[in-house]
Amino acid sequence: MTLSDAQLAELTEQGFLVLPGLFTADEVDRLCGRLPALFADGDPANIVEKDSGEVRTSMGLHLRDALFARLVRHPRLLGPARQLYPEPLYIQQVKVNVKAAFSGEVW
Repeated sequence: MTLSDAQLAELTEQGFLVLPGLFTADEVDRLCGRLPALFADGDPANIVEKDSGEVRTSMGLHLRDALFARLVRHPRLLGPARQLYPEPLYIQQVKVNVKAAFSGEVW
């Protein structure tokens, strides 16, 4: 996938770009389906609420799960990323924040 001139202009103007439909609903559902197991695995990369023990953030998903590892290497992400930044790329962080609004501890 290559970003269009209009998408590049939008990115320049807004500082971000939303790509609706980049992944199918089935692909997103499969990623979401992996989360309960990752939240329950006791990994120290899961940040939990002190009072309830519920996971509020799960980090390093691409290092802990094969499906997330494939996601960060997917051509639909890498194509635009390489178009914008032709130098070697690396993943800074992959995380999911699951903390509900107005509940739990302050960030």
